[in-house]
Amino acid sequence: MSTPIVVTGNIGQVDLRFTPGGKAVLNGSVAVNRRKFDRTMNEWKDVGTDWHNFVVWESKAELLAEHISKGTRVIVMGELESRDWETKDGQKRTAWEIKATEVGIIPNGSIPRAPKPIEQGQADPWASTPAADLPPF
Repeated sequence: MSTPIVVTGNIGQVDLRFTPGGKAVLNGSVAVNRRKFDRTMNEWKDVGTDWHNFVVWESKAELLAEHISKGTRVIVMGELESRDWETKDGQKRTAWEIKATEVGIIPNGSIPRAPKPIEQGQADPWASTPAADLPPF
């Protein structure tokens, strides 16, 4: 059984490769900043960075490799899975990675704001013309 996970952060590295059978596989990492609220200073402070490895397969891997690079802000959704292997000197190791089902790019820049509301006394450019000013039918 796997564990669903969603992380938002910045791409650290990406590496697109192909299996001997020709399947594309993209391995990458995401840096997620940990923050803590300091009540004495009444502000948020960065307290560290966690790194999460992820893997994407086939057509999604190829498409993603064209659009992300180091520093790209992303949201990675998938399942947290462990992978065991043995080193050359016989030591057993375990790696945790996100088998990504979706990776979304978060655009940089600001989100356009709605125009300021019309204050009392200002002319409303979108207001309809009063009925008395309309020509007769």
